[in-house]
Amino acid sequence: MSTAPVPALRPTSYTPASMMNSPAHSSPSTCQATFDDYFKSVLDSMEQHETDKANTIFTVLDRDILEYILTFLTGLDLCRFKSVCTASFHIVDEYMYRMFTVDRIFSPFFTPEQTILLRQIQFDTSFLVSESAAVQFFERTNYPGSDLNLYIEEEVDTNSLFQFLEGCGYTFKNSSSQPPSLNEALAAKNDWIPLSDTYREYESDYDPPWFMATFFFEQQHPSGPPIVVQVTVSTGPALAPIFDMHSTVSMNIITPMNAISLFPVSSFHLYETLVTTPNMDESEREAGLKKYSVRGWTTLRYKKVWYLDDCESPEELDAYIRHIGDEYCWTIPLPPIHGRDGITTDYFRGTYWIYHTQRSRAGDQVVHVNLLASCHE
Repeated sequence: MSTAPVPALRPTSYTPASMMNSPAHSSPSTCQATFDDYFKSVLDSMEQHETDKANTIFTVLDRDILEYILTFLTGLDLCRFKSVCTASFHIVDEYMYRMFTVDRIFSPFFTPEQTILLRQIQFDTSFLVSESAAVQFFERTNYPGSDLNLYIEEEVDTNSLFQFLEGCGYTFKNSSSQPPSLNEALAAKNDWIPLSDTYREYESDYDPPWFMATFFFEQQHPSGPPIVVQVTVSTGPALAPIFDMHSTVSMNIITPMNAISLFPVSSFHLYETLVTTPNMDESEREAGLKKYSVRGWTTLRYKKVWYLDDCESPEELDAYIRHIGDEYCWTIPLPPIHGRDGITTDYFRGTYWIYHTQRSRAGDQVVHVNLLASCHE
């Protein structure tokens, strides 16, 4: 039985661990022949197991190659791949357990021991991890030089988080509009940024309006640029600034209990991001959109409709009222936090938002994501 040559999957050569000691590993041409021989043996083995081809391919195919294939699948495709058969279920389940871990997100910034302490503080204060760090979590990738973005409510114990960062060797670096000391910057409320008024159309429990401020903490890296942790403090819910971001790709959160993507199909399967914040400073919004455009996302200035775009938009963009953890979210449970037992439900699941579109005075479509309520279940 003859087989067609196996195409290269990425620019750098990849050789399964089972072939690493092969003499062909040193020669591109003979390496290709080794691949051909290997897959021929796989196909021959499948012919001998006609009764269960699905399970057979996952049994005889090299484990390294299988996991290499999984790296090319989107989250939705992983779930589909997982449901093929019993063997694929276990392979994908183990792969997802290793890849979807907050330790991978925190490791560029903290030691394993510090990560345990940070997660305990997250449990106590319910701060959120979002922006690039959360995108990296769901994408199973790493963006070198990205900051760690944390979001916390002002009314909780923010000092425990700030003291932890300083204890880990991070130093507060004030922006041009902030006083030089952290305490003075926290007290200088006149420099805080107001959140979009649209959030308050449906919420009457918060008065005065919500504001936020971002505080930068830096740690010198021995062989590169400083490592930066950004802490955004909100006078309203920690979720409020996240709904005030430039587009849907950034609307992902890591809570103490779960990692949750609010628009997973458009963000991590179609790789499209819908602009959602008309009130954001234009230069700031375009900078954020450009960053994700470079990373591979297509920016949508309006919501697609089937009769104009010859396509269907994901159901997550058609629902009018949604809540954290609903059927449209991609929710990945996280391991228990050491030393913090007894609570297994995120109170963020009690947060509802309304998603709607309207026309601006100029006739352009404007998409709003408005926070409705934030409450404990």
